[in-house]
Amino acid sequence: MRGANGVKRLAAPRRLPYERADPISALRAAPTALEKATMPLTQDPDRSLLIAAGPDSAEFLQGLLSNDVKALEIGQACYAALLTPQGKYLADFFVIRHSEDAFWLDVPAQAAPDLLRRLTLYKLRSKVTLTASDTPIALCWERDCDQSALVTVADPRDAGLGWRLYGVDLPTDPQALTAYHAMLIVNGLPRHGADLLPEESFILQAGFERARGVDFRKGCYVGQEVTARMRHKAELTKKLFRLHLAPEAAEVVKSGDPVLADGKRVGQLGAKIGEEALAILRSGIEGDAEVAGYPARITPI
Repeated sequence: MRGANGVKRLAAPRRLPYERADPISALRAAPTALEKATMPLTQDPDRSLLIAAGPDSAEFLQGLLSNDVKALEIGQACYAALLTPQGKYLADFFVIRHSEDAFWLDVPAQAAPDLLRRLTLYKLRSKVTLTASDTPIALCWERDCDQSALVTVADPRDAGLGWRLYGVDLPTDPQALTAYHAMLIVNGLPRHGADLLPEESFILQAGFERARGVDFRKGCYVGQEVTARMRHKAELTKKLFRLHLAPEAAEVVKSGDPVLADGKRVGQLGAKIGEEALAILRSGIEGDAEVAGYPARITPI
């Protein structure tokens, strides 16, 4: 069947993993090799570690980041972001309280140098030391899958996303990493550089509140005023959506390709694995769409 613009419409959608009660179990049970998320222990080479240490480290980070780092107990983690004063995204990361006066920031590797530079600019007279660490970062489903890890924390965004291990030097398993990234899409969690674009994206449009990445009770931080104002709007103008692509499009379309609905551009494709993808689109969009000339189906998260 073809729509008015001549683009073939997708048939009635098959039941997708994220439409079931337990998306994690559904993804593990999916038939394709890509979706067999039996993720063993694997290194994550796309992550880097920054360390903020010193008597002012908690207060320093609290005044900058979107989440409440002062509330963390030693060994706990939260998900957070650094924003511009205009409320636009710069970097997202996990913050782990390693000790009373030391915090580890688990950051996308491509964002780490700029994040370190920006944090250093904010340091001024604060008694805090900011350094890059070569501590390796690994992923695993089970907490005790490697007893040699220096630190092990559960993913604070969703308990079903496994555990993050620090200080374990392991081989990288590409299939396991692909399965992990597929699970991020299944759970509607954005990725740096694909869904979260520095100095362009707004974190609430990318689902940060659902991902437990922002605390509206903690007080002031950089970009807080704009973020709070967006939250109290009746409706966000843009939101994060899932897209199911036609099978023939899976190896053709790519992140950044425009998404069209009723012949009009409504956003661009974000993170993508196989036929499943995310995109920040105009609110209220649902149903048939087009990506790079191929049919797609938009589903709210």
